[in-house]
Amino acid sequence: MEEEKQFNLKKLLFGRISRKVIFILSSFLLVVLLIMGSIVYFQNQILKEQFINAIIETEEDYIDLQEGSIRTLSSTLEAISRNPELKKVYLEKDREKLFNYGQPLFQELKNKYQITHFYFILPDGHNFVRLHNQDKYGDLIQRATFLKAKETKNVGAGIELGKTAYALRAVMPYYNENELIGYIELGQEIDEFLEIMKKEKPNQFSLIVKKEYLIESDWESSREVKGLRNNWNDLEEYIEISSTTEETFSCLSDENADILKEETTYIEKLNLEDKIFACGGFSIMDASGEKSGTIFSLIDVTEEQKSMYTVRYVILFMLIILISIVIWAGHIAKRKISKPIEKLKWATEEIEKGNFNVKVDIKTGDELEKLGESFNKTTEVLSNLDKEKKQVDKAKTEFLSITSHELRSPMTPMLAQLQMMEGDYFGKLNTKQKESLDIVLRNTKRLDNIIKDFLEISRIEAARLKFKFVKTDLTKTIKLIVEEMEGFLPEKRIKIITEIEKLPIITADPDRIGQVLRNLINNAIKFTKENGKIIIRAKQEGNVILFSVQDNGVGIYKKDKERLFEPFYQADNMYQHKSGGTGLGLAIIRGIVESQGGKVWIESELRKGSKFLFTVPLIPVKKIKQIKLLFSDKENGELKLKKLFKEILGPIGENEFENFKRSKNLNHEEIKKYIYELSKNSIISKDKTEEFKKGISQILQGKDIKLERSNIKKRGPVKE
Repeated sequence: MEEEKQFNLKKLLFGRISRKVIFILSSFLLVVLLIMGSIVYFQNQILKEQFINAIIETEEDYIDLQEGSIRTLSSTLEAISRNPELKKVYLEKDREKLFNYGQPLFQELKNKYQITHFYFILPDGHNFVRLHNQDKYGDLIQRATFLKAKETKNVGAGIELGKTAYALRAVMPYYNENELIGYIELGQEIDEFLEIMKKEKPNQFSLIVKKEYLIESDWESSREVKGLRNNWNDLEEYIEISSTTEETFSCLSDENADILKEETTYIEKLNLEDKIFACGGFSIMDASGEKSGTIFSLIDVTEEQKSMYTVRYVILFMLIILISIVIWAGHIAKRKISKPIEKLKWATEEIEKGNFNVKVDIKTGDELEKLGESFNKTTEVLSNLDKEKKQVDKAKTEFLSITSHELRSPMTPMLAQLQMMEGDYFGKLNTKQKESLDIVLRNTKRLDNIIKDFLEISRIEAARLKFKFVKTDLTKTIKLIVEEMEGFLPEKRIKIITEIEKLPIITADPDRIGQVLRNLINNAIKFTKENGKIIIRAKQEGNVILFSVQDNGVGIYKKDKERLFEPFYQADNMYQHKSGGTGLGLAIIRGIVESQGGKVWIESELRKGSKFLFTVPLIPVKKIKQIKLLFSDKENGELKLKKLFKEILGPIGENEFENFKRSKNLNHEEIKKYIYELSKNSIISKDKTEEFKKGISQILQGKDIKLERSNIKKRGPVKE
């Protein structure tokens, strides 16, 4: 039932009208999402372009700073070279005197221009004195800036990588009256460049170089002297030699360094010190013309990001309001259109179930309201027809009951008189008279049996079948019946075998169970050849007891199995014609079993025997319901249902119908659930589902159906 509710809800939500409204709303929502997505995309593209421009601007600032520093160093070198007192001391070639004389000048330059290196180099390239390091001298200078100055006889300047840091160096030839007496070199570490750029803009910078340009031991010693962590192994190919922040950039990687070495670009956004930065960078070219280092630049884009999100939130808020208005308007429109149709649909389903008293209340003031009024008039007509049909059925049942009782009344004295005549009570009869009397008596008894069966059927149809429920030992009941039936037609020498599993003591009517078993065993004996055998089985299966009576007789044709439980139906079988039955026994069995909520069916194979099965619930049904036998279209309906199953499901349709019939009740609700499962598991298409449901409704209402065979599509097996 829960699945059915879900199915109805699904149909309500996704009916054709609802689907159209939902399609329009979905299209609108899709457009809105596309607009929102486009806004986000273009915002990101604009920001990315801004980030790249900011990084390019930073690179230009760095180049301007480098060129300005070179000009400062060059002019400072020019001024130093013109100092006659300094030149005089240099020409004396007294290293200690020159160092002491030059110290005040070096300190002045250090404080004013952040000069960190001050060299006097001999013409052959050997270092004469380092004003920044007195103890180191005499080494041969072969740096690119020196070689450039030596070659051009002019200032050679540029970035050069030392043992642990980059420095901007400027080298100028040193002359005395046009005679080359050596070279003067000034330098400053470019860490100061990063700090200067940071002061101008709230950005962060990191300078990295390839490890192949450095010596690990020198680097380790340098970090130890400065009291810094050895970061040699942080990256695989590169090492960070300078940074404006103690935090490590998450975008700092070998891969990104390789990218920035090739082009100035933006890489990604990241969070650092509670701010949002755009990470990018550019390569730096040293004095030899090689891109030996990379500066990672973190551009502070916190404000730009906030502005972007503010715009997004405003647009999103406006779109949410707009979507809400459209959805609300669509919902109102859908309800106005679909609610009356849903009412009509619901009422139609109620009529399919047999409820003809249903009414619809549609107040729309348009054609739908008129349609509702016409529908209500139609249901009134159907309700009246249904009442008339029920009255006719009731009259038929009452007629059968009254007629059977009236016929039964004279039968008792008639039989008594005939039996008295047979016993020579009125005088001795000759042979011819006895033969005639025997024919009359035999047919009178047969007529009496038919009347008894009619009375039983009338009780079943009127729900007046009597049951006496007591605690019953079914094993004992079965054995008593078998003992009783073993004496029936002893000349056929049929062996009756019982296979009874352990059965519980249940509340049941042992006489009614005995009546069913007796009738089935009686039929089995009739249709089993001499020296045959009959097997009686009983076992508990869930909440029912399953009985079966199996013979190895002639069996039954497939076409006869479907109608065997119909009143008066006789199987097209030579043995059946010899049985002399009334044709009502199996119908009565069906009535007894079904009135207790059980099921009865047959399994048979021609010339191999038959097996009749029926179930008895563990809990008896005390409120007996009417079972239509004589005046019912059930059998004809079952044939139509079976045909419909075969048409829709193909070769497996017949087995599916038989399985369904045994396991479920052939009512509208159960069949609808079954069709729902077929559709849910994609065993039949939507069109087939609707066709199946329509056909079921028509059959259960007693109408003939026609299926378009060209539309029938054979399906695979159904999950049981």
